[in-house]
Amino acid sequence: MKKITLAFPIFVIITLIFIFYIFLPSNSRQNIEKASYIKEKKEVNIDKPIIIKHTQDIPKNENEISEADLKEIKEFVMTMKDNYSKLNFDKDFQEEISKLYERKKLISLIFKNILLDNSFAKKISEEEQAYARVFSIKALKEIALLGDKEPLVSTIQELSIHLQNRDILNNGEKADLEDLLNEYLDINDTKEITENIVEHLKTLGFNKNIKNKEIVGIYDNSFYFYLVGKIGREKAKKLLEKHIDS
Repeated sequence: MKKITLAFPIFVIITLIFIFYIFLPSNSRQNIEKASYIKEKKEVNIDKPIIIKHTQDIPKNENEISEADLKEIKEFVMTMKDNYSKLNFDKDFQEEISKLYERKKLISLIFKNILLDNSFAKKISEEEQAYARVFSIKALKEIALLGDKEPLVSTIQELSIHLQNRDILNNGEKADLEDLLNEYLDINDTKEITENIVEHLKTLGFNKNIKNKEIVGIYDNSFYFYLVGKIGREKAKKLLEKHIDS
């Protein structure tokens, strides 16, 4: 009888939690799911490699990429993975990218292709694709800071186009585009962004004819959260309502 008495309140609590979640507004449920995903992403914990089916061939110039180049980047990814939790990780990462890029500009093409072509990413590491993708985004930012923004910009453009032509986007794909946009915004001057936002959006592959609402939302969120911290909520909202939400 005691077991039954104890089990009943537990059953009631579980039932109430289930009912609460079912009737929770969809936006709140999405926020919960998004928070869960962000936590997983920060830990670079992606169970399956991301597969992107392209509607057109991406120019890779793979003939210029040697096995030695691939081996060097693979070793770089593994080294950075081992150092990922260290306090001086960012400094070490910057120094390594600077050395690699100074020796061979082609590494930007390798990082770009890791993000755009799943089969190419497997050449770097089939088991550690999550780390390879995270480090590729970070590497493209560092290369942009060295004065070459083209690889970062063209990667955003091409990834956006490919995702616009897909019916279903997985969390990893959306996160890649969002992170690339955030890195681009982070390395540009706020005044330049706000005064020439139309040109920046155009440069990054955005236009008002994009039908995929998820893609539009990624651009909107990236610019909004960047601008809120720079010019405030109201100004950011008005600026985006005019150029993205309209």
